[in-house]
Amino acid sequence: SGINAGTDAHVSIKVFGEDGDTGMLHLESSENKIGNKFERGRIDTFKMEATDIGQIEKIRIGHDGSNPGSGWYLDKAEIDVPSRGELYVFSTHRWLDTSEDDGLIEIEVLPTEVKQRRARIPYEITMKTGDKLGSGTDADVFIQIYGREYKTEIFTLRNRTDNFEQNSTDKFKIEAIDVGNIHKIRVGHNDKGMSCGWFLEKVQILRTPPKRKKAKLHEQCTEDERNEKLEKLHYTFACERWFDTKEDDGEIVRELVPTGADGRPLQRNPYNEYTVKVITGDVSHSGTDADVYVCIYGDHGDTGERKLWRSDSHINRFEPGHDDIFRIDAADLGLLTGIRPRNSGSGVGSAWFLDSIEVTEKNTNTTTYFPCQRWLATDEDDGQLMRHLVPVEKALIDYAKGLAPKSPYNLKNNLGLELKTQVNTYYVHVSTGNSSMAGTDANVYVIIYGEKDNSGKCFLKSTRNHKNKFEKAQTDIFVVESAGLGELKKIKVGHDNSGVGPGWFLETVVIDCPSLGTKTVFPCGRWLATDQDDAQIERELFPVESQNIQYEKQVPYEIATYTADSMGAGTDADVFVAVFGKENATQETSLAPRKGDRKDLFNRNSVDTFVLEMDDVGDTIEKFRIGHSDTSMGAGWKLNKVVVRKLKHSKQGKPSFSEVYTFPCNRWLAKDEDDRAVVRELVPGEVIERSVDKFGKISEKPIHRQLMENRKYKIHIFTGDKFGAGSDANVFLTIFGENGDSGERKLVKSEKHMNKFERNQEDIFTQEAVDLGKLYKIKIRHDNSSLSPSWYLDRVVIVDGDNESYIFHCERWLAKNKDDGRIERSLYIKGHEGDTSSIGRSTIGSIRSLKSARDLMSGIPQELRLLCLKDLQFLTPSKSVQVIYMMLILTQMHLLIFLEQRSVRQVNFP
Repeated sequence: SGINAGTDAHVSIKVFGEDGDTGMLHLESSENKIGNKFERGRIDTFKMEATDIGQIEKIRIGHDGSNPGSGWYLDKAEIDVPSRGELYVFSTHRWLDTSEDDGLIEIEVLPTEVKQRRARIPYEITMKTGDKLGSGTDADVFIQIYGREYKTEIFTLRNRTDNFEQNSTDKFKIEAIDVGNIHKIRVGHNDKGMSCGWFLEKVQILRTPPKRKKAKLHEQCTEDERNEKLEKLHYTFACERWFDTKEDDGEIVRELVPTGADGRPLQRNPYNEYTVKVITGDVSHSGTDADVYVCIYGDHGDTGERKLWRSDSHINRFEPGHDDIFRIDAADLGLLTGIRPRNSGSGVGSAWFLDSIEVTEKNTNTTTYFPCQRWLATDEDDGQLMRHLVPVEKALIDYAKGLAPKSPYNLKNNLGLELKTQVNTYYVHVSTGNSSMAGTDANVYVIIYGEKDNSGKCFLKSTRNHKNKFEKAQTDIFVVESAGLGELKKIKVGHDNSGVGPGWFLETVVIDCPSLGTKTVFPCGRWLATDQDDAQIERELFPVESQNIQYEKQVPYEIATYTADSMGAGTDADVFVAVFGKENATQETSLAPRKGDRKDLFNRNSVDTFVLEMDDVGDTIEKFRIGHSDTSMGAGWKLNKVVVRKLKHSKQGKPSFSEVYTFPCNRWLAKDEDDRAVVRELVPGEVIERSVDKFGKISEKPIHRQLMENRKYKIHIFTGDKFGAGSDANVFLTIFGENGDSGERKLVKSEKHMNKFERNQEDIFTQEAVDLGKLYKIKIRHDNSSLSPSWYLDRVVIVDGDNESYIFHCERWLAKNKDDGRIERSLYIKGHEGDTSSIGRSTIGSIRSLKSARDLMSGIPQELRLLCLKDLQFLTPSKSVQVIYMMLILTQMHLLIFLEQRSVRQVNFP
């Protein structure tokens, strides 16, 4: 707001609330450690203590006018009240300067916005280091506090340079969410420093719960609240153990439960030992030398992330085909619900193929099985270094292995659909700002916090859409998998400040979860840099309710492609699919969007299995479309069949069985084979219902349904008789009928002419598609390629299998430099008075993207789209309906354009 916006004057603030005021507070010591406070373009943070004044009503802020250059441009002030879970924003956007604006240097401001957060309470933590030789530590010590349902974040404890000396007592104060009655704590250190070994005698915690306005009757209290009445709020955790890789059991992380005065746990049998068997897959280069971590989850909490550093079975860990055994001590987790392995990704040869993990509990001698058969690597699979695995019955694992005993992917291929329903995939869209030097080469991470749990620290290593990530003005997409987070409440984004020029300007983060049908927007608009803004390299971001989007939840489909055993049958092209039900259809979706993922796919005589999240097409699948991009030397592909499996749910909403659709093909998808088509529409040859009980017994029964049939359509293209009417561009056609559409097909080989689409010429093409019913519309376009792309199209005639002809008149140019400049036209049969949308059975309610809205708009005749309001009185009733329809589309397009500008992908309208 000006070159001299900062001030050297003494700034003070007074906060007024419903129960009084704080008195004048002098803002002297900024927590930001760069330069002077109140400098131009800088954010300063101050931590102040004051009496509780209730809900804040206003502030008085100003300065004393001292020192040269005292004039100050204050943009805004924010006050965070952790105990109330409230963040107050006071926007000012004005000078406090005797020579600017109205000359005032002190003003009163009302809140412009109040943001609700989860309330936090104070915890006082006392650490007693033992009196043993070398018992002190220079490492960074951390703590995490657990209640029965909630847990705090991990806090690093450091308030002076000589913390945790031998026989010393250190006190710390933290503010964190109220976890209720404390169930356990986890204490550890990072094993760094000259003297990192540590002997901890005990921990004491004073928890101050929030004040209750009105006491509840005893019978209305929760168990935690009754415990608060019975138990003191002082908790003692006896330890008397080393945290040292060279002492005791070598562990540097321990879990402690509350103990009495005698040092014994208050709970009976509170601890458990977990034997973790990690099975590395037996595929090429599957082993890793990187550090591996796991976090085990149960219905009583989790172990936190533990490093697997000492195997009981092998000196060299995580080698191909090896089983490595580790032991983890923790407070009892109850029934195990998941495990999260992570590969640090460091060093040469860090890629790791994890087959499965087995966890055996000592207390109950029960084993829980967690299949994986995925890569944890930035350059393999989907680029993730961390996986969230869920338990599967042993009998089901034996069943899956029995289907393909020698395949290293037998569990993934045969249980992937069931596993996908228990894990949510989050697509994290990270937008770097457009400021100078906004990009970063540092290692960026995100932690996603839901109402129930958090994702852990996920390093964003492999972007799905760019070669170099976090570049200026670029949006990168990453994949994070997690389970049981609940509604997203906040995220933390940060980096490790490594590399040259690590400073980073983060514009926004958008998290899309198709299985939940949610898109959550987290604005930032700030630097994460030690020499910019407030010098912080981690930001806590909260969603903006008004920008969040909810859309129809997507469901998983298991799709298996069977490539033929013929010479040259494999392909390295980008293969896409679409699934069609009676009323709905999915969008065309790539099976392997990244080129690097395709190197081992679609090979001769191979079966490739994919699990995709797509729109739910309803109870039955009517047809299946498959094609490829035809953009590589070895694009031609001979496909034997496709098998699609979809889960069906019981009345309780749990998967109970699946329906398996087999789509025979046995055709080439190649421009130099068969009929030269690279897109095929398939109908089911058979449909079966399959169920597998918990003992691994499989049962199948056929389902008899009336199936659709494939038909051949003769397409006659008439190029007009005008100068320059012919075109050398590639032409594409989509046919629409009452039963759906054909999908866009390239018109490759004319049956009449070598040189197609010449002046005053008829070209004939044959296309196969699942029966479209009565035709009513086509969409035809060209790609404007070659030296002479302009094209004057006279008409198109399509003859179906019943020898019925459909005529679509055009008599217009498809040219950038002629007519209205369009190279795409939607044409209707003469006399068509029905729906004029681009998708046969679509409705306004199916508009989910800007593209689909534009497609629908293209279905409105040109003369109607150019109408003025005064012309409406002269329209026929059917044309009036089309205009109303057009206005509805336009209304939704305006909103979709607004959302598209903010990286919002998809939305449903009521």
